[in-house]
Amino acid sequence: MAALRPLMLGYLRDDLVDDPAGWVTVLTDAAAAAGFDLGEVFHERATDSGPIPPQFLALLDALRRTDAHVVAIPEGHLAGHAVPEGCLVNRLRDGADTRIHEVRVGAPSGKSLSEPVRG
Repeated sequence: MAALRPLMLGYLRDDLVDDPAGWVTVLTDAAAAAGFDLGEVFHERATDSGPIPPQFLALLDALRRTDAHVVAIPEGHLAGHAVPEGCLVNRLRDGADTRIHEVRVGAPSGKSLSEPVRG
């Protein structure tokens, strides 16, 4: 029986990408490269939906319910909300004991698509 890998959740702003489904694949690959299984990916559809984005709040709730402590987020996807990016990062780190793996597009072949950059 294969050992279970730890769980990583995802967060994606659909307004910043042309192919959200393709990005789920990128996040899945990044999670696997870092030794995780990707669980649910929370898709933020609009950035003007209130002070704190609703799918970000759903992500926080899921982090508290599961044993996940890492989130895969494409580079720049926490920016551009009504709440400053630093506040969202602090909310993940302090409110849900979470590290962020910021996924960068076009990582050179053979290198990890993600690296822990915050928390």
